[in-house]
Amino acid sequence: MTLVESKIKDLPDYLLLAIVKSLMPYTVGVYRGEQQLGTATLIQCDGRKGLLTAHHVIHRPNPPLDITPTSTEKLLLAIMEQRHSFQIPAKYLQEIEIGIPVTDPVGPDLTFIEIPPGDELGTLTSIKSFWNLDYKPEERIAYASDDSGVWVKIGLPNEWEKSEKMDDHTIEVASKFIGFFGSAESSRRYEENGYDFVDTEAHYGGIDKLPSSFGGLSGGGLWKIKLLKNSVTGIWEHGEAVFCGVPFYEEANSDGVRVIRCHYVKSVYVRGRNAILEAGNGAA
Repeated sequence: MTLVESKIKDLPDYLLLAIVKSLMPYTVGVYRGEQQLGTATLIQCDGRKGLLTAHHVIHRPNPPLDITPTSTEKLLLAIMEQRHSFQIPAKYLQEIEIGIPVTDPVGPDLTFIEIPPGDELGTLTSIKSFWNLDYKPEERIAYASDDSGVWVKIGLPNEWEKSEKMDDHTIEVASKFIGFFGSAESSRRYEENGYDFVDTEAHYGGIDKLPSSFGGLSGGGLWKIKLLKNSVTGIWEHGEAVFCGVPFYEEANSDGVRVIRCHYVKSVYVRGRNAILEAGNGAA
């Protein structure tokens, strides 16, 4: 196999589909009733399992999602493409805030929602996967930090989701998670106040259909993947997919290009992981 670079438009559909399918087990849609709040990535760290997402996904709804011990609300997660209903009582959830936004464009905008052991976590674990932040974090930071390969943003844009109220207690969703591909090159990677960020681009007017807005993608996953092509057969394969960021803000469409701002790899593996480890040690 040979490591090669290629333009996104030249990559075969079977390769793109295989990549998206490999990331779907880690991805969930986040709902309150019929209202989609955003997307999240399932992670584990220091023995805890839960949702890594944008802070505003939980706190920006009016009113914010109530996850206090007296809450009567439920968090609905889209975990499959076919119609289903999977709910977790919000009072069971515990939050570890990683980055509380200063402003929407600036951020930081990152939080971890822990799902404690129980029937709900057992069900989720049986059909989904949790990305382990404790496994070789330094190697993953290095892997994601060069310009080779592609970025994939995966999530559930609002305009492509489907939810339906079945009765007073049941909401069913049928969600199609979408992967948006782009070259892993950017002149706009930067660090501020202990967080790092990357501005990725979505280009309109090409052959791929893009949503008019990326609302709903917030809190989803940014992944880094290197591509391989067999020099004899010409068949493409993808290398390891590494979770490396969280989308949280989109700029207005300008001349057919929309910038989607993401927390990047150090925000996840350093700032985020440290916040979870410190919570486990009883730190304030």
